[in-house]
Amino acid sequence: MKTLIFSSIIAITSIGNSYAYSTYQQASSIVAKQSFVKTDKRKEAFYQALDFHQWKIDILWNQYRLQLAAIYNSRGGRAELERDKAYFTEIYQKNIDEGFNIENSKETLTAIEKKYDGLLAKRKTLDAPKVVRLENLLRKALQVEEQRFEKIKQANKELIDAETLPRLQALGQYLAQSLEKLNP
Repeated sequence: MKTLIFSSIIAITSIGNSYAYSTYQQASSIVAKQSFVKTDKRKEAFYQALDFHQWKIDILWNQYRLQLAAIYNSRGGRAELERDKAYFTEIYQKNIDEGFNIENSKETLTAIEKKYDGLLAKRKTLDAPKVVRLENLLRKALQVEEQRFEKIKQANKELIDAETLPRLQALGQYLAQSLEKLNP
């Protein structure tokens, strides 16, 4: 009877050990696969965050350009003054080319040049504070993006490898160039 009990205990123990070992192998391979999947998902999220920062920097620059164009094209702005100057210059230049009232047309052309150059300079000084304010807003927004970029870079240090490093460096360089454009 003792032999039967011992042999059944040994059989159960060996079956339990073999089952436990195979379960351990399966579990470790599952964990390895899951960590690989998690790393891939984290890397993909990291790429998306980098792409988002690139997109956000592009949006900031587009907004800046649109605001500059709005200042330039505003009523009484430089664009309107340049159009008026070109129109009047063309009229009097046409008179000179046709040989009609040449002296008077030349005097009028110099007067138009002088008048519109003065108006354009005055308008440029009126627009200068708006442009400076706009540049300061863009600079602050880019600095905020730079801080966020550094936080993401620090949070994902372990994901930086030969595959992610070029993208990371390209975005860092793009951000630095964007800031340098504002600092002449």
